[in-house]
Amino acid sequence: MTKLVAILFEHDVGWRLCNRELAMTRFHICAAAAGLFLAATLGGRSALSQETPVVIEICAQCHGEAGISTAPLTPNLAGQRQKYLLKQLRSFRDPGRESADGELLSDRSHPIMNAMTERLNDAELFRLAKYYSKLSCGPEASVKPLPMPEGADKCEVCHGGSRSNPFTDTPVLAGQKADYLLRQLDLMRKPERDLAERNKRRHRLSEIMLDDLDRDQLKDISAYFASLSCHIPE
Repeated sequence: MTKLVAILFEHDVGWRLCNRELAMTRFHICAAAAGLFLAATLGGRSALSQETPVVIEICAQCHGEAGISTAPLTPNLAGQRQKYLLKQLRSFRDPGRESADGELLSDRSHPIMNAMTERLNDAELFRLAKYYSKLSCGPEASVKPLPMPEGADKCEVCHGGSRSNPFTDTPVLAGQKADYLLRQLDLMRKPERDLAERNKRRHRLSEIMLDDLDRDQLKDISAYFASLSCHIPE
């Protein structure tokens, strides 16, 4: 893998995926990203490539061919709202684009996602969002959901859960991975904590909502939404 990444970086492919500082401090992330790029461009395609563009095949390496990830910190994309997915892809490509009166209202950054989206145009981002939104999020939950913990009712106003989600550009949290949800809540509650790793997420309204919650409450909220069926009421 070391030799592979060295070749990719020599031809400027690796530097598109990882900046120099990140490459020195987080080499394993860069190696994984470069490996995904090579696998998608030089062969070894799966059956997915017969129906979808190469860029979706790259996404599938982490998010699953059916949009269901096997990694606890990587979100499921299948069945997620199209407008939300498109909004996030644009945020990764153009960090900090949403602001009002000089105040940053929403921002998101992840080293691999930033690199993967930086050369995609609006039409390609739209196609990605539409593709994943049309996939099934999975079967109905077969177990009884956890009782609603303190604080989750505020989340459900915008995100739904046991009730409908009235906003088309906010994410469905129900049925998402608990570890991933907790990670995102951590990032939004203390948005400065991972700046050194270039992994950040800002959402002003969510930060306000999370301000008076401790981490145990965040864990309970994450577990609650993960226990719900991804098929939320309309």
